[in-house]
Amino acid sequence: MAKKKNFEEQSNLFLHGKRPTWSTELQIRLWVRCGGYCTMCNSYLLNHEYFGDKGKFGELAHIIAHSPNGPRPNVNDYAQSYIDSEDNIMILCP
Repeated sequence: MAKKKNFEEQSNLFLHGKRPTWSTELQIRLWVRCGGYCTMCNSYLLNHEYFGDKGKFGELAHIIAHSPNGPRPNVNDYAQSYIDSEDNIMILCP
């Protein structure tokens, strides 16, 4: 059985060799900014839902998709610099 990647490994994956990595400093700023809550459903993400374990149980995601085929495509033609910026990243439930 494959070992599940931890938060740090998940957050720094490259997809298609083009996606930027998220530094630890950026990740901390995002977690502080969201207060530990999911941007979409407002679930608390710093305690495991079933076991009560403490940790970071969320995923970083682009608000406007980084790739043209992503789940929230860039229909308004935002500049790539905005798409790659901290303002375009949210924390979601896993």
